[in-house]
Amino acid sequence: MSSPFSFSSSIHCQCPAAKPSPLLHTPVETKSYDKESGDLLCMNRMTVYLRGAGGFSKSSKPFSYSNYPSNQISSVKIPESKPFSVFEDHTQPSQALLYRLSGDYNPLHSDPMFAKAAGLVLLSYLLSASKLLIP
Repeated sequence: MSSPFSFSSSIHCQCPAAKPSPLLHTPVETKSYDKESGDLLCMNRMTVYLRGAGGFSKSSKPFSYSNYPSNQISSVKIPESKPFSVFEDHTQPSQALLYRLSGDYNPLHSDPMFAKAAGLVLLSYLLSASKLLIP
């Protein structure tokens, strides 16, 4: 954009389903609106993964819905029209290993056994497969 504009944003987090998991995964949706017209400018969705925070491991407290208000549903009306633009991207199986090149030494991103111990079985499999392909 060539000129600044005034906007506001809202964030909506969905509570995870209470099922056994070694980690907590929370979908987060952020919407940005034009302050003057109230029009929705963009919507971003992501999922936050917090290892060990699922409430089902020895290291974390049990998860409870009793502290959450019953009105957790967003009050924002989503337009019924189709989006004018959609962008989807897919990463390569070796993506986690590329983090090492940028200085990220988290063993979760490069060690299949560490990923498996954290309960990320698919990531463990992908890391094992990518190590066979990358010398």
